Amino acid sequence: MYQVLNADYVLATVLASTRSVSFDALDKLRRKIESRCPGLAVDVSSSAINSAIECYPNIFERQSEQIVRAANAGHYLESEYINWKFTNRVPKEVHRIVEEAINQDKVA
Repeated sequence: MYQVLNADYVLATVLASTRSVSFDALDKLRRKIESRCPGLAVDVSSSAINSAIECYPNIFERQSEQIVRAANAGHYLESEYINWKFTNRVPKEVHRIVEEAINQDKVA
């Protein structure tokens, strides 16, 4: 089975635990997740990120070479909204792998 993780899910998951993420860090995370999950594609292309920002302006903003939490994003990312809107549409095992990859980068 081939599955795609959309930029909005990836951004929401990353920004739930940090204030910002660079495009380079997103690409590194993409490679790490795809290497751990054969048959999974992570779409963090510029167009996918732009679409996520356009669809969720209360959550994501672009600031120079980074994506940051919007002013009131904590309301969404630190509540059940993140599970309802983003996390629940991803298989639990895949979500666990994504979170491990994110947390591994924090320690490194």
